[in-house]
Amino acid sequence: MSPRPPTWARRLLAWIVPDDGLGRTVLADLEEEFLSRWERGPGGARFWYVREALGLAAHFGVRRLGRGLGATFAPGRRSRDLGRAARRLRRAPGFAAVAVLTMALGIGASVAVFSVVKTVLLDPLPYEEPEELVALFEWNTVRDVRKNVANPGNVRVWEERSRALANVSAVSLVQPEPVVAAGEVGEALVVYSAPDFFQLLGVEAAVGRTFRAFSEESEGWEAVLSDAYWRERFSRDPEVVGRTLDVDGTPVTVVGVLPDEYVVHGQEGDLWVRLDLTQGDQATSGRWLYPVGRLADGATVDQARVELEAIAATLRDEYPEFNAGWSVTVLPLQTEVVGDVQAALWLLLGAVGLLLAIACANVAGLFLVRGAQRDREMAVRASLGASREDLVGQLLVESLVVSGTGTALGVLLGHLGTRVFAQGVPDAFALPRVETAGVDPGVLVLAAGLVFLTGMAFGLVPALRAAGTDAAEALHSGGRGSSARGGWVGNGLVVAEVALSVVLLSGAVLLGKSFSELTAVDPGIDPASVVVGRVNPTGEAYEEDADRVAFFETLATELEARPGVEAVGGITFLPIEGWGAATSMWPGDRPPPEDQNRRAADVRNVTDGYFQAMGLTLLQGRSFDRRDVPAAPRVVVVNRTLAERHWPGESALGKPLVINWDDRTPWEIVGIVEDVRMGGLDTDPREAVYLPYAQAPFFGWLHVAVRGTLDAAELAAELRNGVAALDPGVPVSSVEPMEQVVSRSLAGPRVTTVLMGVFAVLATTLAAVGLYGVLAYAVSRRVREIGIRVAMGATTGGILRLVVGRGALLIGLGVAVGWGTAFAGGRVLSGLLFRVDPADPLSLGAAGVGVVVVALLACLVPALRATRVEPLEALRRE
Repeated sequence: MSPRPPTWARRLLAWIVPDDGLGRTVLADLEEEFLSRWERGPGGARFWYVREALGLAAHFGVRRLGRGLGATFAPGRRSRDLGRAARRLRRAPGFAAVAVLTMALGIGASVAVFSVVKTVLLDPLPYEEPEELVALFEWNTVRDVRKNVANPGNVRVWEERSRALANVSAVSLVQPEPVVAAGEVGEALVVYSAPDFFQLLGVEAAVGRTFRAFSEESEGWEAVLSDAYWRERFSRDPEVVGRTLDVDGTPVTVVGVLPDEYVVHGQEGDLWVRLDLTQGDQATSGRWLYPVGRLADGATVDQARVELEAIAATLRDEYPEFNAGWSVTVLPLQTEVVGDVQAALWLLLGAVGLLLAIACANVAGLFLVRGAQRDREMAVRASLGASREDLVGQLLVESLVVSGTGTALGVLLGHLGTRVFAQGVPDAFALPRVETAGVDPGVLVLAAGLVFLTGMAFGLVPALRAAGTDAAEALHSGGRGSSARGGWVGNGLVVAEVALSVVLLSGAVLLGKSFSELTAVDPGIDPASVVVGRVNPTGEAYEEDADRVAFFETLATELEARPGVEAVGGITFLPIEGWGAATSMWPGDRPPPEDQNRRAADVRNVTDGYFQAMGLTLLQGRSFDRRDVPAAPRVVVVNRTLAERHWPGESALGKPLVINWDDRTPWEIVGIVEDVRMGGLDTDPREAVYLPYAQAPFFGWLHVAVRGTLDAAELAAELRNGVAALDPGVPVSSVEPMEQVVSRSLAGPRVTTVLMGVFAVLATTLAAVGLYGVLAYAVSRRVREIGIRVAMGATTGGILRLVVGRGALLIGLGVAVGWGTAFAGGRVLSGLLFRVDPADPLSLGAAGVGVVVVALLACLVPALRATRVEPLEALRRE
């Protein structure tokens, strides 16, 4: 083996190191030292040479760039060079427009998405020492529901026995309550809060104060308002502090307003009411709290988890009937607040990162192609006396104009994209704090700098290359040959762009197929022609269960009598939305199972008429009717899953079912209905029981469903008018078409799919532009060769195969790399896909075919141009 340094390193030095006395001395000393080291080992010598070559290249490159900058911005030259650059770019509008738009898209998209991700996922919560806060849940191990609300008695024991937690506080499930303020009746979402909850978080009120502990001076009911409720209901009136509200018949004094950046744990509320949450126990109070703990000094989340799981095990022994099958889930509060959206956000960030990489590659390719096309121009200028600094300076100004314009436009697009994302996506993802997202300076500098420097660096390549090239040789060879010199860089960039495009498009196709599968799921109801609204008859007139039952029965009777209304019914918690109540149950004709083996079922209280109004299919038996009064035998309707699981091969009709809710008196199953996806379209049907509201009015409110032949607005008006006719003081809220409720459950997957699709289309377009540029350059370099081929009888088909064949090779390499990358990274998407394999061959194949089609279309333009080359004209150019 002959002692030769790596060829690419020698070429790099020959290109950058000046051909003067100093440069020649440096290169000679480098070669001499390399030969000396070769005798001690070829591997070490090559490594040393590469390291020294990179250092020298950086040194001389900075010196050359500095001289170029000095020459460019020397007094008297700035305006002249800028004017010359503007004229040249006007003569190449296609190049300028594509380069600027590519930069703007790459910068704008990356800045917008990363700014949102930073605000939602990376920025710490606006609490005191937020890293010490943990969210606590009870874990139903039988149903594997890891984030269930907690029992007050259990929470009290956690705090008393835990050493890893300094203190624990909690808020309740949200309760819709009628609120009277300044004589106006409305409904508000009320959250009951322990007095020390906001102190534990370290949250200060924006106006007034938060809660104080109960004392002789502070025994009454107190409330703090959310910023949104303060704005909407009280027009940001600072005098609201001290005002008394009527909350479900109870006078409550407003003591403060929470800051607008307050991040909710649990459920969104309009106002928080102070309540002593320590009085509940494991026998009577159920599970209804969202606890938060603060770690003790030196404690970790894992330590708290292990300790609380041990405490939960002792609670199972102490209260077996209530706590059998229950444990504890401990999460950092930041993780809990972000919730399930973080996977989708990280995916979008990765997608926009790929798009930024494609933009950088495309900008580099555009500048390389344009620079290579100007080799001859640079050689002519050098032969006429232009110095190396003159050439570098001129190209630097042109690169500055293009890069600066693209960066400025990218900043604008990034700002607009952030605002659009912040305002349009929260309803789909329920992103915390997204409304405060703005263009992050750090990511703006990073993205803009990356693309800007890409354009600058590759824009200077032709000048630096021309400065080190013999002018006569360049003039003699201009326009001939293939584009071998530097062509491998452009080819590599195109392959990378195609590969990244395949990865993005594969992800978009997979998500699209998943979304299609999701929309094809049968929800178990017929939401068309149905309007729902929450009706909340509370207060003195409805203190008794019978009063509320009579109200809803009368409302249904009067609404059904109206023209265009077909059926009316009510349910406590709407299907699809995911919220609701559940408890354990078991067949009453068999011995009760062990506590830890009891299965749980969703529990819904419904009025007669609900199944008809919501379009549930009755499979067997009957639905509820007016005979199912409190004094009548207790009856229940169950879903298909429950009936088949507990009575396989036989009918469940007439069978007794024990529901662990009150006194455990069995309920008789009188009907079986089709399954409904209570937790969302992406969840499997769960066991469910429907109790007649007249016999089990566990909740004061109902979501009333009205089905009819009228349009949605008219049905909504009928519902509101019907309630107002019975009692104007009963609030009606959240009135909307049931189709909108179903659609809302699809909003997150829909937004993710659309954004991934947009990024994939942009990436494929940029890859096509890059491929077109490389092939157009190759054609321009081979005009003489193509002319000779035509003169010797080459057909149009042969010329097309010659040009498209090269493009097809690049496309094939890119698609192969992209498929491999997409296949290897499929697990990233697995958590976001529904009934779709991340390695689905049809989806990956469709993505590859899509990129190939677009890329081949990009190849056709330069290929067709090549077929129109005239032999005499091609030779005359020489």
